[in-house]
Amino acid sequence: MKQSVQANNQQETILCVDDELFILTTLGKSLQTKFGDQYNYELAESAEEALEIVRELKDDGLPLAMIISDQIMPGMCGDELLTILHESYPDVIKILLTGQASIEAAVNIINNVDLFRFLT
Repeated sequence: MKQSVQANNQQETILCVDDELFILTTLGKSLQTKFGDQYNYELAESAEEALEIVRELKDDGLPLAMIISDQIMPGMCGDELLTILHESYPDVIKILLTGQASIEAAVNIINNVDLFRFLT
């Protein structure tokens, strides 16, 4: 389910990734309430979908400001996603927002990604 909360090609994008639709839409609405029209907001229900969105943004020459990802998702987990994206986007703010994460995942992301915040 690729979903854009707002679409303005002149602004940076905040990408939110979570496999729970309620959390994802609540996060998107909260960000829009806080930042308003300052950013575009893209929502992805999986890491794979997030990678597709990032490819489209890159192909269109659109900037990415922040990635907020859950850890536990079917398929690729959040620490893997943020590690992959860090290679191409080292300066993008990366936040792992999760209710469940193993110590191994936390250590992996802290060691491999310039993590802005780890929120449990």
